[in-house]
Amino acid sequence: MSAENLGRRLLGEVQEESLDELLRSLRALHNADVQSQIGIPPLDRLLHAFQHPTITAQHHVPDRSSSPSHHGPAQLRARKHESKPPIVELTSTAPGSGKTHLLYLTTIHAILPQTYADITLHGTSNTVVILDTDNRFSVPRLVAILKAHVVACQQAQQKPALPAPDLETLILGCLKHVHVYRPQSMGSLLATLNAIPTYLFDAAAHHSSHRPLHSVILDSASAFYWPMRAEEEMAKLGSRLHDPSDGAAAASAVPGTTMPWTQLARYLRRLQQIFDCAVLYTTVSLSPSPAPSFAPSSRRDIPSLRPALPGPMARLPTLRLVLARAVVPPFAPEMAVQEALSERGKRQEVVQKGRFWASVNGWDREVWGREVSEGLGMMGWGFGFRVTEEGVVLEGAEDPGAGL
Repeated sequence: MSAENLGRRLLGEVQEESLDELLRSLRALHNADVQSQIGIPPLDRLLHAFQHPTITAQHHVPDRSSSPSHHGPAQLRARKHESKPPIVELTSTAPGSGKTHLLYLTTIHAILPQTYADITLHGTSNTVVILDTDNRFSVPRLVAILKAHVVACQQAQQKPALPAPDLETLILGCLKHVHVYRPQSMGSLLATLNAIPTYLFDAAAHHSSHRPLHSVILDSASAFYWPMRAEEEMAKLGSRLHDPSDGAAAASAVPGTTMPWTQLARYLRRLQQIFDCAVLYTTVSLSPSPAPSFAPSSRRDIPSLRPALPGPMARLPTLRLVLARAVVPPFAPEMAVQEALSERGKRQEVVQKGRFWASVNGWDREVWGREVSEGLGMMGWGFGFRVTEEGVVLEGAEDPGAGL
């Protein structure tokens, strides 16, 4: 083989990639044994079932003794496609279904340190960007849940309670790394998402320049859906009134509602890639599907809601979850009065506990594959949690502080 042909063959084996792709692959190898991506253990397990279905179905635990230095270029290339952070959609058929409270949990996990005053808090010392389009994200509620979490960790570990000044110092230090925006229109939302990189890369503009971005949270992505639909219909009506002889041409001249959603999906993907962060967003679905039942026994029992948003947003999520409050069934028509009175207390207790259930959305279950379905089935297709005045409690958590 001539030197020229050899050089051409060797050059053809060289793979090009950008520096950010290389760094992302190296980070994935370094954190290969870390399965926590959002910080809510049952949610992370559901994500793992979609991202690593074969491993999940076989109950395989990654080998923690492996070192990044043991991996070569082949493993780097394989990890390149596995290292992308998740995009999670939280949807419901009605407000008050617990979506924002799961976002509070995600935020707390991101901004708290791993330890503070010898108390393990299960945090990651990151930062969070929140786009509150529904004006539902409450900082006082976030503080209350954060305090409850710190107390739960302290009590579970049998550590002395934090003095009030130390607790306030911890809380204020964490809140500096929560960046909240409140866009009032779709145009404002898109402009804000486009400007976030410039803001975060400006070290003089905030206190989070030394922290990684954990997640971008959009609550809710469907806030401007109906105003946009109304504007489109009014524009079409105005075009028809102006030129009633050519209604089809007038309608085609009006931009469709899919273009802003294409931009929204592109901007969210862009932030995910630039900052190597997770994306979580909420929606309200109009799909006529029953609320998810607690602990569904099979794939047939999980809810199936059509994607609430059009265009690329419908194909964006890594994981779709449907949330609902625990439903108390009505009294049976044939039930006696004494029996109904005896059950009244139990029903009231369920309501007061504030139980919620997050179930995998089965809309696209036909393409999951056997390994994904088996992995999800092992985890009960979802998880339950309770919302109380003090905070949010994940059902089945052995350590109250490990709710994060």
